[in-house]
Amino acid sequence: MEATMQSNKDLEAFGFKVMMQEAFKRAERDKILLTALGMEKLVRFRKYFPNFNNEIPHFL
Repeated sequence: MEATMQSNKDLEAFGFKVMMQEAFKRAERDKILLTALGMEKLVRFRKYFPNFNNEIPHFL
């Protein structure tokens, strides 16, 4: 795979862009998990996983 990417600059640029986008998403997620309050994390969870919230039991 690396040899193919090195010989094809368009494929190499595409792979680099995909890796950078994924790294940015992960950094954003980590920042939110480290700095957000519990309610903000819950709102974000419900936004990205709308149907999964009902599968998890809630205890207060």
